[in-house]
Parts: sequence; C-alpha cells; structure tokens
Amino acid sequence: MNQDNNQSTQQAGVMPEWFKDTAPNPEPPRKKRSPKIALIIASSIIVLGVCIVIGLSIATPKSTCLDITDYKELTGVTLSDSLSPTDNFYTQYAQFKDNSVSYDSSVDGGQHGDVLIQKIVDFYKGHPSKPMVITVGGSYLTPSAETLTNQRISTVESSLLKAGIPSAIIAVTGANYIAPEDEGSGDSGEVTLAVTSDPSCR
Repeated sequence: MNQDNNQSTQQAGVMPEWFKDTAPNPEPPRKKRSPKIALIIASSIIVLGVCIVIGLSIATPKSTCLDITDYKELTGVTLSDSLSPTDNFYTQYAQFKDNSVSYDSSVDGGQHGDVLIQKIVDFYKGHPSKPMVITVGGSYLTPSAETLTNQRISTVESSLLKAGIPSAIIAVTGANYIAPEDEGSGDSGEVTLAVTSDPSCR
C-alpha cells in the first residue's frame, strides 16, 4: 500500500524527499546595470578628460613673439612700422668664396660669415622666452651649381649646430633653382638665413 502511494506521488510530478536535500540551490539572477548609470559614468570620464586638456593648455604658457625691440637689438635699426614675427622678422645672407664652401670674410668686414653666425647665436641665446626658428636655404642660377649650393647650406647648418643652436629649431629648405634673367649670370655664392618667431607664439 505504501509502495503504491510513493509511486502515485512520483507520477504526480512531486519531487521525493531524498532528492530535495541533494539538489543545489539556484543562484539568484544578477541585477543588470542601469543604462543611466553607464551613461553617467561615460559622461563623467569625458568631462574629466576635457578638464585635464584645458588645464594643461592654461598651465603651459605660449611663447612671446619677437617684436620691434628685438629687431633693434639684433640689427641696431629702429623700425617705425610693425613687422610679422612669424613670417618675416630678420633675413640675412652668408657669402661664400667662388667655387668654395668657405665664408668670404672680405665682404662687409666679414659680416656675412662667422660674424653673422655668432650674431644669430648670441641673439638666440639671449631670448630664452621667445622660441624662434632659423631657416637656412639657398638658390642657384645654373644647374651645375646645385651640388655646391647644397654643400654651402650644410656648412651654414653645421656652423649653427657647432655654436650651440639646437637642431630642432633649424629648418633647412635646401637649394632652389632660379632661372637667371641674363644668360651670363653666374653663381651668387649666397646662402640665406632667416630668423622668425616660432609659429605658436602670441
């Protein structure tokens, strides 16, 4: 009789007592994170990043541009008009001997050779709060002079480096061909040096 009752209980889909004790307890379902919380966290990260960028830009002062006072110090000339410190502040040339990579010290008492290099070096070192760019380039009038012109440009660059100018502020443009107006035009023997403010100045 008892056996019949057990069978009828099992047939009715009721779990026997001995099986209930060994069955593992199911874990409660995990709560899903609210989309609003995720959105708030993402927004907070973005705002924090923007604040950091703004803070760094304020904390890092921009350099001051070269001005008329600096021009007078460099050249001894007082300007009455304003000048563009990032485009055309000061331009001069180094003069070389014919068919040579040596400076020609006979021009203007050597003002277009080692004296010019030292003048620019002293000016750079005397203005640490005004970062600048020194551009070196040259032109040639006959195709055969291209190699010599590039060698002269390298000579000027080397002179600046040896005198203590960092390579990071020297911009070398290389030799540029200019068609001469007269067929008889020869090599000018000049390499141009231009001093300007760093473009980030204000």
